[in-house]
Amino acid sequence: MNRKKALAAFLLFFVNQWCMVLLYQAGILTASNQILIMIICNAILIGILINMNKNYLKRCLKDFKLKYLWYYLVAYFALIFLTATVTAILSHYGVNPINSANQSEVESLITSTPYAAIIMAVFEAPFIEEMAFRAGIIF
Repeated sequence: MNRKKALAAFLLFFVNQWCMVLLYQAGILTASNQILIMIICNAILIGILINMNKNYLKRCLKDFKLKYLWYYLVAYFALIFLTATVTAILSHYGVNPINSANQSEVESLITSTPYAAIIMAVFEAPFIEEMAFRAGIIF
């Protein structure tokens, strides 16, 4: 375990998120440029994290078995179905969670720019989290 690399990855992730918060509070991030700036900052962070974790990524690609891909896809969609079913049952019985400010912001982001939100939620966020935390801690 390389503690220095793990700490550096965590700090990069932390600084990236705080820069977004500071840009938003300073009024630099507006509704029109918010998504573009977030995608650019996350892409820069992804590039840095890929460079930091080249050996880990090579090992993961070497160990990847394509024959198990169907299993991961079935499990993924089964979990989505299970989550939707539990949510529908809870909603039917009157369990409606109160939306937080963060949840409201995410919902407005998805409705205003759905393609950019998909890029960030499906590709950027999981990759950044894996590289910042798991790869930094394991390797």
